[in-house]
Amino acid sequence: MGSIALDQGASGRVEYERETGGIVKVRFVGDIDIDLLHQSSDKIAEEVKAGRRRIMVCVAEANPLFTPIEVVDEFHRVFAGPVRGTKFAYVSPENLFGKHFMLIEAAAFNAGINVAFKTSEDAARDWLKSDS
Repeated sequence: MGSIALDQGASGRVEYERETGGIVKVRFVGDIDIDLLHQSSDKIAEEVKAGRRRIMVCVAEANPLFTPIEVVDEFHRVFAGPVRGTKFAYVSPENLFGKHFMLIEAAAFNAGINVAFKTSEDAARDWLKSDS
């Protein structure tokens, strides 16, 4: 999949990688505006629709330029379809993006999607590969 700067006008970028074990790793780096969030969400949705149900989202190097409510709206916009059984592991240092994560967790729970917040990629991989 490689690295992709989806929005050439943004100072941030989103990198995608398909790992062994069926995990899609998505890394947000730099300033992430709402347009880049929309584009990356659409790309993630394509992966989910293709049957890839283990998504690792790394946000430790990101600076979100959007509100927690915009994250929830985006989650509902993109994942309103048949994505039950999809697992999302968000990787971030503790307490980073706390408000965003709480809202994502609530939206995911209501949509029947499993979400976990981890502080390392190894912990995220372990959870994604588990049956929980």
